[in-house]
Amino acid sequence: MKNLLLSLLLILSLRPAYIKAKSVGSLRNLLGNGIVTRALKICVKAREMGVSRPLRGATVTCVDENIFTNDENLVKSTTGRNGCVTLKYKEEFNLHDYVYDQRPDIQCTITKKSYYPIVTDTARNLSKKRYNFGTVTMFPDRVARVGSGRANGCGPVMLWTGIDGINEYIKNFTAECNNHDLCFEKCGETRSGCDNEFKKM
Repeated sequence: MKNLLLSLLLILSLRPAYIKAKSVGSLRNLLGNGIVTRALKICVKAREMGVSRPLRGATVTCVDENIFTNDENLVKSTTGRNGCVTLKYKEEFNLHDYVYDQRPDIQCTITKKSYYPIVTDTARNLSKKRYNFGTVTMFPDRVARVGSGRANGCGPVMLWTGIDGINEYIKNFTAECNNHDLCFEKCGETRSGCDNEFKKM
């Protein structure tokens, strides 16, 4: 009880305006158990030849982004038959973070063999116990599936190799450019579909 009173006095002295927005009951509950359980939901679909479908078995890894230290791994799981997964993790109460309103910045990376990995937007200063990242789209990694083939990186075939190499070095898009080239060689794909895929990679 003594520790609880000291914690309340510290918070009141540092963040009076913040405390006014909080109910005494919710604060007591938070300080009482010291742990908050959060649930993150994300759905994944695969798009190929103009057709989208739920992607089962994709690995979803979520981290708490940190500016000055390494990102903190929070939770990892795989999508189900409907392409969705709800990831639950327990967050320990930290008085310093609560006082200064430093809540987690959560970002998730989705991977699956023969598909390009994708990273979600970061959920900044997350205070909700449940958060839905929505649906993200994964595209096939054609280079991993069939090799580079006639893909020539970034730029037209007739572009001087030296300039093409500089272009790829600056933009670091070689893999994406090769995948874009192979998309045009795939029966059933359209130019607009390949271009749209390239923009989202």
